[in-house]
Amino acid sequence: MRSINLVASNGKFVCAENGGGYVGDGSLIANRTNALEWERFTEDKADDGVSLKTYNGNYITAELDGSISTDRTSRGAWEKWFPVGNGYKSVHGNFMGLTIGDNIRCNSGAQGNNETFQVIDLNPPNVLPELHVSGRYAYDEFGNRVSLQGTTDFMLYKWYLEGVDITPILKQRRDAGCNYVRVIGMVSWFDYPGPSKYGQRYYDEIPAFLDLCASFGLYVYWTVFADTQVLYPQLSQQLGIFNNVVAQLGLRKNRFGELVNEPYTGTNATANPNAFTKPNFMFSSGSYNDKYKGNPSPGPYWWFHDYHSSRSNTNNKYIKDCSPVDNPNYLQLGMAVLIGEPDKFGGPNQYNPTIYRTNPDESRMMFRAGQAGALGYCYHTSAGNFSVLWNQIEQDCCPFKMAA
Repeated sequence: MRSINLVASNGKFVCAENGGGYVGDGSLIANRTNALEWERFTEDKADDGVSLKTYNGNYITAELDGSISTDRTSRGAWEKWFPVGNGYKSVHGNFMGLTIGDNIRCNSGAQGNNETFQVIDLNPPNVLPELHVSGRYAYDEFGNRVSLQGTTDFMLYKWYLEGVDITPILKQRRDAGCNYVRVIGMVSWFDYPGPSKYGQRYYDEIPAFLDLCASFGLYVYWTVFADTQVLYPQLSQQLGIFNNVVAQLGLRKNRFGELVNEPYTGTNATANPNAFTKPNFMFSSGSYNDKYKGNPSPGPYWWFHDYHSSRSNTNNKYIKDCSPVDNPNYLQLGMAVLIGEPDKFGGPNQYNPTIYRTNPDESRMMFRAGQAGALGYCYHTSAGNFSVLWNQIEQDCCPFKMAA
């Protein structure tokens, strides 16, 4: 969702007269030299297109006769628009455009100069500096060391693609002290197979998703693959997905990432790092739990592992083993991951907020380990698996709050 002004081909701002509520020709006109309330519109996702709302909250409708109305209070098929180039195409197949008398209609089957608009974003995303790794630490493009503190939000991009409002989640994470969310690009167990379900939209929507996260001051820690051996077992499939995702991630600065979540299942590689050329913003070959502690990096292009606190005990021994504070000889720590997830969920693919493991002492220890370690730390919770709001226990055990 974003607030916008539209400038027509005559150089004038588009206006919804009286902020909306009109039927037919004259509802939208392009004759204003200044943009005030009536010249402000809200563009929001609507399935595979967008909707446009006036200042009063009415939807912009493409009527069958080619006129445009601004009186609808609910969204149907005629209130859906498809951004094409710098213009909007209606569900009827015609383009919104400037006509005689500065009127905005939707009666042209082709897109020419009059069917293009300058779209001015009134709430541009925060411009976050690009991150890179030097030695064992992350730095921004100005040379400042950045300690990354964030949370697992595996399904965040899935919900975004499906039109769910994720802004309450982003706000909660930001307000808790996070500066990134860890997003997974696919998984086999939650109807989230990635591009095979969403098609080209899976790639095309990545920049807008990054922009939304950046507007909350959040980087996106993007994990390209998960369950690859199930979803895309052929290397040719993996390379195609990887190259397309990397191309879209490269259009923004507020991203870093890893190749694959848990790159080995037993002795089988779910994605072989040696087959992929590492972009600079990919920090890691994969996330590892304590089973892989101390193993060498599986490929030459990948700098860091992501080590997890132990899922199998609560005595903090593993966190101490991984911490340069408690074990100065331990130099391979990448992203310290605090496990706050339960041993099992409430049922198949169900989030049960009453089952919880993390305790405040472990949270403090993990914060200490991550702060002294290389990249930072990740708070991994049951809510994060499904990308829903944290419950009160998860909020109370957030390591960033523990350190406050």
